[in-house]
Amino acid sequence: MKINSPLGEIEIDDQKVITFPNGLIGFSDHKRYLLLEGEEGTPFWYLQSVENEALFFVLIDPNQFFNDYQIDIHKNELASIDLEDSSSAVVLTLVTVPDDINKATANLKGPLIINPDRRLGKQIVLHPSPYGTKHPLFSETKTRGAV
Repeated sequence: MKINSPLGEIEIDDQKVITFPNGLIGFSDHKRYLLLEGEEGTPFWYLQSVENEALFFVLIDPNQFFNDYQIDIHKNELASIDLEDSSSAVVLTLVTVPDDINKATANLKGPLIINPDRRLGKQIVLHPSPYGTKHPLFSETKTRGAV
Protein backbone atom coordinates (compact mmCIF):
# COMPACT_ATOMS: atom_id res chain seq x y z
CA MET A 1 0.00 0.00 0.00
CA LYS A 2 1.19 3.51 -0.78
CA ILE A 3 0.03 6.83 0.54
CA ASN A 4 0.52 10.31 -0.85
CA SER A 5 1.66 12.32 2.12
CA PRO A 6 2.81 15.94 2.18
CA LEU A 7 6.22 14.25 2.58
CA GLY A 8 5.80 12.49 -0.78
CA GLU A 9 4.69 9.05 -1.90
CA ILE A 10 5.37 6.57 0.88
CA GLU A 11 5.25 2.79 0.67
CA ILE A 12 3.64 1.37 3.80
CA ASP A 13 5.42 -1.70 5.15
CA ASP A 14 3.12 -3.12 7.81
CA GLN A 15 6.17 -4.62 9.55
CA LYS A 16 7.42 -1.08 10.24
CA VAL A 17 4.19 0.45 11.49
CA ILE A 18 4.30 1.68 15.08
CA THR A 19 1.02 1.44 16.94
CA PHE A 20 0.09 4.01 19.55
CA PRO A 21 -2.85 2.23 21.21
CA ASN A 22 -4.18 5.50 22.65
CA GLY A 23 -3.10 7.67 19.74
CA LEU A 24 -1.31 10.92 20.42
CA ILE A 25 -2.70 13.70 22.56
CA GLY A 26 -5.33 15.44 20.47
CA PHE A 27 -5.23 12.70 17.83
CA SER A 28 -6.66 9.68 19.62
CA ASP A 29 -8.36 8.42 16.45
CA HIS A 30 -5.03 7.95 14.68
CA LYS A 31 -3.09 5.03 16.10
CA ARG A 32 -0.79 3.71 13.36
CA TYR A 33 2.31 5.59 12.20
CA LEU A 34 5.56 5.20 10.35
CA LEU A 35 8.73 6.72 11.76
CA LEU A 36 10.67 8.21 8.87
CA GLU A 37 14.12 9.73 8.84
CA GLY A 38 14.31 13.36 7.85
CA GLU A 39 16.52 14.73 5.16
CA GLU A 40 20.13 13.61 5.36
CA GLY A 41 22.19 15.78 7.65
CA THR A 42 19.22 17.06 9.63
CA PRO A 43 18.26 16.04 13.16
CA PHE A 44 14.59 15.70 12.27
CA TRP A 45 12.35 12.67 12.04
CA TYR A 46 8.79 12.40 10.80
CA LEU A 47 5.93 10.45 12.32
CA GLN A 48 3.58 9.81 9.42
CA SER A 49 0.06 8.54 10.07
CA VAL A 50 -0.85 5.58 7.87
CA GLU A 51 -4.53 6.22 8.55
CA ASN A 52 -4.57 9.84 7.45
CA GLU A 53 -2.02 10.69 4.78
CA ALA A 54 -2.23 14.41 5.56
CA LEU A 55 -1.25 13.88 9.20
CA PHE A 56 2.41 13.86 10.16
CA PHE A 57 4.55 15.24 12.93
CA VAL A 58 8.11 16.49 13.07
CA LEU A 59 10.20 14.89 15.80
CA ILE A 60 13.66 15.14 17.30
CA ASP A 61 15.78 13.17 19.69
CA PRO A 62 15.64 15.68 22.56
CA ASN A 63 19.13 14.78 23.72
CA GLN A 64 20.57 16.19 20.50
CA PHE A 65 19.30 19.64 21.47
CA PHE A 66 18.95 19.57 25.25
CA ASN A 67 21.98 17.92 26.84
CA ASP A 68 20.42 17.81 30.30
CA TYR A 69 17.07 16.37 29.21
CA GLN A 70 16.21 13.49 31.51
CA ILE A 71 12.88 11.92 32.23
CA ASP A 72 11.60 9.33 34.63
CA ILE A 73 9.10 7.03 33.02
CA HIS A 74 6.73 5.32 35.41
CA LYS A 75 6.70 1.52 35.24
CA ASN A 76 3.02 1.53 34.34
CA GLU A 77 3.77 3.71 31.31
CA LEU A 78 6.50 1.30 30.23
CA ALA A 79 4.31 -1.74 30.84
CA SER A 80 1.61 -0.29 28.58
CA ILE A 81 4.01 -0.65 25.65
CA ASP A 82 5.51 -3.95 26.84
CA LEU A 83 8.78 -2.50 28.15
CA GLU A 84 10.32 -3.50 31.45
CA ASP A 85 12.87 -0.72 31.69
CA SER A 86 13.38 2.62 30.05
CA SER A 87 16.86 1.84 28.72
CA SER A 88 15.26 0.04 25.76
CA ALA A 89 12.88 2.89 24.97
CA VAL A 90 13.28 5.32 22.11
CA VAL A 91 12.37 8.79 23.32
CA LEU A 92 11.42 11.47 20.81
CA THR A 93 9.70 14.81 21.16
CA LEU A 94 7.25 16.64 18.94
CA VAL A 95 8.44 19.80 17.25
CA THR A 96 6.37 22.77 16.19
CA VAL A 97 7.85 24.35 13.09
CA PRO A 98 6.50 27.81 12.23
CA ASP A 99 7.26 29.56 8.94
CA ASP A 100 10.58 30.68 10.41
CA ILE A 101 12.34 27.43 11.36
CA ASN A 102 14.62 29.39 13.66
CA LYS A 103 11.60 29.76 15.95
CA ALA A 104 10.87 26.02 16.10
CA THR A 105 10.02 24.63 19.54
CA ALA A 106 10.00 21.20 21.13
CA ASN A 107 7.43 19.76 23.48
CA LEU A 108 9.66 18.33 26.21
CA LYS A 109 6.75 17.81 28.60
CA GLY A 110 4.95 15.31 26.36
CA PRO A 111 7.58 12.98 24.87
CA LEU A 112 6.84 9.94 22.75
CA ILE A 113 8.10 6.67 24.17
CA ILE A 114 8.55 3.84 21.69
CA ASN A 115 9.28 0.17 22.19
CA PRO A 116 11.19 -0.52 18.96
CA ASP A 117 11.01 -4.30 19.35
CA ARG A 118 7.24 -4.47 19.74
CA ARG A 119 6.59 -1.39 17.60
CA LEU A 120 4.39 0.12 20.29
CA GLY A 121 4.37 3.74 21.32
CA LYS A 122 2.83 6.09 23.78
CA GLN A 123 2.84 9.80 24.38
CA ILE A 124 3.23 10.54 28.05
CA VAL A 125 2.81 13.75 30.00
CA LEU A 126 5.54 14.37 32.54
CA HIS A 127 4.03 15.57 35.78
CA PRO A 128 5.54 17.13 37.72
CA SER A 129 8.15 18.29 35.29
CA PRO A 130 10.59 21.14 34.85
CA TYR A 131 9.85 21.00 31.12
CA GLY A 132 7.26 22.83 29.09
CA THR A 133 5.66 22.38 25.71
CA LYS A 134 7.56 25.11 23.83
CA HIS A 135 11.31 24.94 24.33
CA PRO A 136 13.15 26.82 21.56
CA LEU A 137 15.30 24.47 19.49
CA PHE A 138 17.74 27.08 18.37
CA SER A 139 19.40 29.63 20.53
CA GLU A 140 20.41 32.87 18.91
CA THR A 141 24.01 31.70 18.56
CA LYS A 142 22.94 28.41 16.94
CA THR A 143 20.73 30.10 14.35
CA ARG A 144 23.71 31.77 12.78
CA GLY A 145 24.76 29.06 10.36
CA ALA A 146 23.86 25.99 12.42
CA VAL A 147 21.27 23.40 11.46
